[in-house]
Amino acid sequence: MQSRHIIPCGGLQISGPVVDGAETLPLNLWSGRRDGNNITLKVEDIHANLYKAVPAEFEDLMEIAAYVYCADQATSRGGMREDRFGEAWRRHFVFTIPVRRPDFWDRPEVKTVLRETLEFLSDDYFDLEFVGAKNAPGMDGYFPNLVTGGPGDGIEGVVLFSGGLDSLAGAVEEAVAQKRRVLLVTHKPTSKLNNVHRNLERLLAAKAGKFKPTHLHVRVWKDSDLNRNYTQRTRSFLYAAVGATVARMQGLDLLRFYENGVVSMNLPVCAQVVGARATRTTHPRVLAGFEKLFSLLAGSPFRVQNQFIWDTKADVIKRILKHGCEDLIAGSVSCAHTWTFSRKFPHCGTCSQCIDRRVGMVAAGAESWDPAENYKSDVFTGRRPKDEDRMMVATYVERANEIAKLWDAAELIARYPEAVRMLSFLEGKPAAVAAKVLELHRRHAEEVKGAVERMLALNAKAVVAHDLPRDCLLKIAADSGGGGAAVAPAEQPCAERQEERWEKESEGANVYRLWKGD
Repeated sequence: MQSRHIIPCGGLQISGPVVDGAETLPLNLWSGRRDGNNITLKVEDIHANLYKAVPAEFEDLMEIAAYVYCADQATSRGGMREDRFGEAWRRHFVFTIPVRRPDFWDRPEVKTVLRETLEFLSDDYFDLEFVGAKNAPGMDGYFPNLVTGGPGDGIEGVVLFSGGLDSLAGAVEEAVAQKRRVLLVTHKPTSKLNNVHRNLERLLAAKAGKFKPTHLHVRVWKDSDLNRNYTQRTRSFLYAAVGATVARMQGLDLLRFYENGVVSMNLPVCAQVVGARATRTTHPRVLAGFEKLFSLLAGSPFRVQNQFIWDTKADVIKRILKHGCEDLIAGSVSCAHTWTFSRKFPHCGTCSQCIDRRVGMVAAGAESWDPAENYKSDVFTGRRPKDEDRMMVATYVERANEIAKLWDAAELIARYPEAVRMLSFLEGKPAAVAAKVLELHRRHAEEVKGAVERMLALNAKAVVAHDLPRDCLLKIAADSGGGGAAVAPAEQPCAERQEERWEKESEGANVYRLWKGD
């Protein structure tokens, strides 16, 4: 049973009785009293720019996104166990949020697209009530260097930039290859990565010359007791909300993400990133939801794109090499476990992002630009004493073997019903799109297999001499035939429940029936 959380925002008081067992969590960006605020949102530019005024709906959007993001972090999913899935992880949020344009946010089409997008993004349930705001602050309260009324500074595009490999490749494509003047929007969840981002900004500027990107940093401070959940599933909503607002302030109608298609599409390539723990940051359905919401806000078409949707991680890395920016790779950080970050070990080596990064490097023949010494635990030869870490790499390799053997798109759909979630949100007819999805994942599968085989060859003597740890990736792959002994989570739905679940997905039901032959 999901936990219920009542979230009154902006100094609002709860009216009526609270449901038994519900947790009340007031969140305040502004409440009329400085000591009443437990959240601070700032969007910091490295220099003062000229921006156009935007409708009040966009000011509301940034605040709504900040409240959702902070509630996500401030409420537990039932503990730190990483092997729990489904209902045990889902929460029920009941928000009451003061907004400047309650008539807009109460429109059924607006409320529906916001709720459905957030629910898919986070795997939680959302009830949203909007009330008229009193004494709401102006936009300059969030932009310290805001100067409005001018034509802007020639920005041609707004790109979301995390500082990982994929967003780095996107910045290289935009500023170095295409020579476009872009604004990079970066959310900084922790000050530990400040020097990492500054270094990347410096390196990008040197490569791009007069087309060096402008950087805009989004910061959210919270009271210390508002940090209970590390998954940050709704972070991309905050990220995109600020990006869309800034794009409109620059007179633009386009926001770009850059993330490889394998991660974006979120097929359960690894059992440990299924369900509520799996990222859906740039899932086609999520981006379609953002696009629809931002278009409603703008009152005209607004596009949200992922330019790397048909790329694997190795493809992304090859883009960086192609444009002569390989020396920027070591400055990027992909690790999900930011709390373990240190100068000596910027990467943990055990999370799924570290595995993807290192495997992609080997597959692209670029591992010399990503020193193994930067990983606290070597991805291929390092120990994995935790059960979930061993299962992750075992299943990661085994799923690559499985996908490489799939005959056609129909078999892909039957094996991975999650694919149904994306087909209607990608351009083209469902059958053609499904074929492209299969081709993408086949290429990724071959890259994974090739990287493992290459590292087995390089470590052949150690393997034969039994000098490698029994719980390292190479030993697990060699001894178990790629991880066939790994088991699925206990709460994985049976075939009948899985079918029922997909039949309820309105956007995918017709496609699913197509593959079944109904």
